[in-house]
Amino acid sequence: MQKGPAARTKNMLSTSVDIVDALEPLADEWTELADRARAAPFLYPGWFQAWRSAFDAGALQVLTARRGGRLVGLVPMQVHRGSWRSPTNVHTPAFDLLTVDEEALRALAEALFGEHMRELRIAPLETGCPALRALHDAARARDFRAVVQPAGRAPYLWLGDLRMQQRSLSRNLRHDVQRRLRRLCEAGAVSVQLADGGASLDNLLEEGFGVESLSWKGRRGTAIASHDETTRFYTALARWAASVGWLRLAFLRLDGRAIAFQFDLELRSGYYSLKIGYDPEFERFSPGKILAYTMVSRAVTAGLDAYELLGTDEPWKDRWTDLAREQVAFRAFSPSPAGRLASSAFLYWRPLVRRIPFSTRVVARLRR
Repeated sequence: MQKGPAARTKNMLSTSVDIVDALEPLADEWTELADRARAAPFLYPGWFQAWRSAFDAGALQVLTARRGGRLVGLVPMQVHRGSWRSPTNVHTPAFDLLTVDEEALRALAEALFGEHMRELRIAPLETGCPALRALHDAARARDFRAVVQPAGRAPYLWLGDLRMQQRSLSRNLRHDVQRRLRRLCEAGAVSVQLADGGASLDNLLEEGFGVESLSWKGRRGTAIASHDETTRFYTALARWAASVGWLRLAFLRLDGRAIAFQFDLELRSGYYSLKIGYDPEFERFSPGKILAYTMVSRAVTAGLDAYELLGTDEPWKDRWTDLAREQVAFRAFSPSPAGRLASSAFLYWRPLVRRIPFSTRVVARLRR
């Protein structure tokens, strides 16, 4: 364990930051911290353990903030050639610095800008989140050059609207789902299965991954089953989520045959739809739309607050909601010669890279 810089004082106790070279010894404390912070499932140790085992992330270090011996903040980072990167990729819906208060957040943000670090990359962060503001302040204090890029939009449904007057789902969408469901029922016995992975998990995953690979995702090579590493990741993720009771595997069946599949997580008042796929043989019935509508209706009935569509901002999601969480990628370069070289390479030698200076609308949101 390497000792990091100490931070400020709060309630007569200082907040110190350490660097830990392994995730597993922290798992129980980490889980307790995530529970206290009411974090999304992507910030729990089980998520990162599955991610690291699947994507061969290399060396990972965990910055931990403690006060009075108790864990009050944490962020895992990937170490690579003098830079720190968040352990994330296209399969990561969101990322954040996990803390219980502003003091711990400042301490972690400051610790990320070490003396020998030339570059910091963290994504995807929600625009206007406290972590983004803290990173900007810490970068400025150390004379790092900070750049923020758009990283996408994560659509979601606010289910309170649906409970009140169904404003978030248009009348045309509801009528289309009902019409296609009637047609599907004319073709055979229709049923929806929702499994939590407590039994026959491997068989359910094999069936679900198979359905997802039949659609356009299989043709483009973006289905879970298209690559060994994604199969490993979602299998490990499912086993962990099933062990803590968060896994939801949903199937739309016609005469027992799965024609649509969703890989979802449910935690506290949120429902997270990670993957969805359908059998194109039944495309005329829009089985994916029918299944998604069914799961949204279930979430409303269950009293959940939000249904997170996640992923990229695809056209079909725009027909479901106009709400989205704007996300950005944060990068910072040190004032050292190596940092300036990396900054120049990123900003000027890659003219096709779209960038947004920190002084634009992002800063305006941070100052609110």
